[in-house]
Amino acid sequence: MPVTFSHAAALAFSGCALFLSIATQAASCCGGGAGNSIILPKFENHMLDISTGYVHYDGFWDATGNKKQDPANTTLTQQTLNTSYAMRLAEQWQANVYIPLTVNKSEYGDSTEQQTGLGDVQFGIWYEAFERVTCVYKITGWQSLKPSIYFGSQLTLPTGYSQHSDDVESNFDITGRGFYRWDISTIIEKTIYPWTLSYQYTHGYHVERPVNQEYSNPVDPYNKQLGATNSWSLGGGYTWFLPDYSMLSLTITHAEMKERDTQINNQRISDTGFSESRLSASLVWNSTSRDWLVKTSFSEAQAGSNYSKTQIVNIGASYVF
Repeated sequence: MPVTFSHAAALAFSGCALFLSIATQAASCCGGGAGNSIILPKFENHMLDISTGYVHYDGFWDATGNKKQDPANTTLTQQTLNTSYAMRLAEQWQANVYIPLTVNKSEYGDSTEQQTGLGDVQFGIWYEAFERVTCVYKITGWQSLKPSIYFGSQLTLPTGYSQHSDDVESNFDITGRGFYRWDISTIIEKTIYPWTLSYQYTHGYHVERPVNQEYSNPVDPYNKQLGATNSWSLGGGYTWFLPDYSMLSLTITHAEMKERDTQINNQRISDTGFSESRLSASLVWNSTSRDWLVKTSFSEAQAGSNYSKTQIVNIGASYVF
């Protein structure tokens, strides 16, 4: 029996991997870093990151921020396999690519449905606004307080299935947003061992596109543009140095995300935007030679509007070479 999920569930299905990456992404100039970081450590040339995520859906918040439950006897989950690669372009420039594979699973009574598909691929380029590693063990002067600052730009491609794609019949089939999006980001991080403080801000702009179908049904053509997005996160971490000189870092992060209302034919459609507040914790082990990182994270949505309440578990590994 098909189940019709909320607009909030559709948004979360399509954007979970990319929108929530801000909650656990952090710069890693000293070879550490947090959960889903795809920022190269300073002076390194390449990094390959593979992670898997499990998302559990637990109702949603409506447009006024009131919590609602999913249909009775329904279990909604999402699994992701994420591959990222970062490469140094020049002394202070690096680029990366992020490729998610998504599996949506719905259980309604004795019926189970599953949809597998590519998510929205993202390309990024980053400039490191510092020349030396800024991590220090003690403050010896004002130069010891200089942070690591990154300026970045990312392009998201509509490679996933969206409500405007062919062969999409319900929200459950959605793995992407269906729009090109351009982001500009800033990351500021400072480590005075064993403590780390980091801040990230991202502003996103969706490119307007023509639409002539919704959920595989033809509609009168119109132009659609998703609202601008604003996201920020603030994280604090602590690092333990183990007897073999490897490192173990714990980071707690609070993240906020908001997308403005959608426009159709340049007319704003009220209550189509959404927001979310999320708290996450990540644990990262960094090998003695600083070439391997093994990481796990857990995050939970705390509040929102027009968006699903989710709990997310991520496990992954990065290799720097």
